[in-house]
Amino acid sequence: MKNNIGFEDVMKVNYNHVFTIQPARPVTYFGVGAIKKIDDIAKSLVEKDLDNLIIVTDPTIWKATNVEQFIKPALENNKIRYTIYDKVRPNPTYESCDELASLAKNLGAKVLLSVGGGSHTDTAKTAAALVKYPQSNAKQLYEEIIMINDAIPLVCINTTHGTGSEVDNFAVAQSDGGYKPLIAGPALYPMYTIEDPTLTLTLPKKQIISTSLDAFNHSFEAATTKTRNPYSAMLSETAIRLVAKWIYVANLEPENVIPRYWLMYASILGGISFDIGLLHLTHALEHPISALNPKAVHGIGLTSIFPAVLNVTYKVFPELSAKLLSPIIPELEGVVGEAEYAEKKIEQWFFDLGATEKLGDLGFKNSDLPKLVENAMTSPMSKILFDYAPVEVNESLVKTIFERSLSRR
Repeated sequence: MKNNIGFEDVMKVNYNHVFTIQPARPVTYFGVGAIKKIDDIAKSLVEKDLDNLIIVTDPTIWKATNVEQFIKPALENNKIRYTIYDKVRPNPTYESCDELASLAKNLGAKVLLSVGGGSHTDTAKTAAALVKYPQSNAKQLYEEIIMINDAIPLVCINTTHGTGSEVDNFAVAQSDGGYKPLIAGPALYPMYTIEDPTLTLTLPKKQIISTSLDAFNHSFEAATTKTRNPYSAMLSETAIRLVAKWIYVANLEPENVIPRYWLMYASILGGISFDIGLLHLTHALEHPISALNPKAVHGIGLTSIFPAVLNVTYKVFPELSAKLLSPIIPELEGVVGEAEYAEKKIEQWFFDLGATEKLGDLGFKNSDLPKLVENAMTSPMSKILFDYAPVEVNESLVKTIFERSLSRR
């Protein structure tokens, strides 16, 4: 594929697909020092009579990021009552979401302020909706209602460069049955979001990699769904280029804020991209992985299976895939016969970054494949995302992807 080919030449636009260029989205403050905007946000909340708030976080993030020195004075100076809920866990469960919702109802909370990454935002989003659906619990919300049209307001302070949840209208939680369904709806857009790169400087190196590669996966998937569009695809292309350029620097210089700035910006672009263009196979198949093994980090679960998914996607969109991956694999020419080569090269890139886990390393064996396949095929989220995949999805395809992901190619 010639490098001078434009993005519009390779993405095969569906000209009859009508999409929204500017969906409802939070007022997002981005940049070094953006955390100081919490005072303006607090004043705005008071003006809207939203003066009773729960901070949704965990002890590690609350102390390590030093956000307390900004948040507490802003709330106290504006006479906003607040309670700290610091029990957020990775891969939030129905039970944990119900617990926060119960606290919010009992305290008469008017706003939930999430401080953390995707798990914190998803927990807060779920609880915010449950306050407005008092006859339902989290299980019913995720498995019966799904489309959320009402929730108490949310404010998100993001502390990673990977989630995207702070700028989209989705949330996920872990069910009792080994899968992670989703809820979605306009009420789940936060009112305000703060994206300050300095808040990511305390991320452990493993999370630098896993969150950045989560943003990479968001971007590639959103650009290759059936509902892809020029806007989301261009956002994705930029996000992938930024991740490819800055992820190494962030890993080598963890105290340097400049790579964190660009990685957080890439994460925002990826989040907006999949908010508009949606996701497909990689996220649909990863959620059974982290649901069956809650210790599996989401971003690492994605990288364990992305190469095998790429093998499938590349055969449908060779030119587009080559264009998206050109910052990482510049020699790709955009022909179908390169699919396996692209699969091996992207896996090598992940390994070079330190994301070396395959499904076997995450505790899965051949004997676990039937359960993974079953959960993927029956998960409420998969049933939604499979419809947006660029290929027809069946059990055979899902099994093949999991099989190819057990160990290094």
